[in-house]
Amino acid sequence: MPNDEEGFGQYLVTVEERDIDLLLMEEFHVSESFVAWFCKELEIAPASFNGAWHSVSDTDGETDLLLRVRSGDQRIGILIENKIAAPEQDRQDERYHLRGFRAQQNGKYDRFVTCMCAPQIYLDGLGKGSLYQHRISYEHIAA
Repeated sequence: MPNDEEGFGQYLVTVEERDIDLLLMEEFHVSESFVAWFCKELEIAPASFNGAWHSVSDTDGETDLLLRVRSGDQRIGILIENKIAAPEQDRQDERYHLRGFRAQQNGKYDRFVTCMCAPQIYLDGLGKGSLYQHRISYEHIAA
């Protein structure tokens, strides 16, 4: 069937970063198996869901998604930057680490990791000096 059957137009005209944020957050909240898979990709296993938040901000900027999991006796914060096409902001990767360290110091979790989620073509264009500890492509998530 064509996308414009019945004259309604396309199913989706555009997809924004916030749309992907909310889809990921929803999956974190409802699917233990997705959380376990995602964490395994970050070399955190076993892991169980312990909370997820959208758009967590402080003086050093915003974390798109914060996933907190339990692994053994540790609470681990996973700070996720989500990109579709927008360029990275100045020192954005460094500021993720600053926010992660500050939240760790404030007892929000025992340790943290940073992750960039984006289309593979975007990830391929990140500089070798990028400070994100992990990268997961949309294509890998979809598969």
